[in-house]
Amino acid sequence: ITPRVLLTPPPRRHRNAESAGFFLGRVHAEHALAVAARAGQSRLFVTTLPLADSYGRDPLATAMLNGIIRHMESTRFQPRWRWPAA
Repeated sequence: ITPRVLLTPPPRRHRNAESAGFFLGRVHAEHALAVAARAGQSRLFVTTLPLADSYGRDPLATAMLNGIIRHMESTRFQPRWRWPAA
């Protein structure tokens, strides 16, 4: 499963278990594949992995998306970072 684009991660002080990313290049530019955040009274999870495109056909994509949904429905899903206001 290959991401289509990369996200700029939230500031380090706001990262928790819901952030997933990696470093690229010599200057260690940070990129995220998934970010969880609060937006007003809502909670959201953003990923650039094309999980929905392969859902039901690719066992890994299906398991990952099911796991994300289960986690978001649980009381453990409490992102700390607030999505920036536009």
